[in-house]
Amino acid sequence: MNVTGKPNVGDYFPFLRFLDLQGTRKEATLCTERLFKVFQDFINARMATRSSQTERKDVSSFDLLDTLLDLTQENKAELSLNDIKHFLQAQNGVVAENMDMTDAFGVTLRKAKPLRAVPSKRSVRSS
Repeated sequence: MNVTGKPNVGDYFPFLRFLDLQGTRKEATLCTERLFKVFQDFINARMATRSSQTERKDVSSFDLLDTLLDLTQENKAELSLNDIKHFLQAQNGVVAENMDMTDAFGVTLRKAKPLRAVPSKRSVRSS
């Protein structure tokens, strides 16, 4: 997606962001919808093959999508198909070959104003 790397006028002038002068938000939305349609096709195909199988596959042949679909089909599943699509989008292009796992020395600088935890005044519900 080249959309994410383009300079955007709204980034430099935040009061113009809502106008979307360059159409960046619209283009990013269209690209994301296309990507989610591809993911949905993969999920539908996998669910169709899983429903046509009479016996369970060997666990060693499972992949990430099978595991995520198992999690969605559990009784107390907190994971939806929409969550799976967002997870797959975040994992897109992240493979071991692309990750730099070498040790390197670097400079660590202190922040001018360190972050502080501020308690919120929201009430806590007990369940």
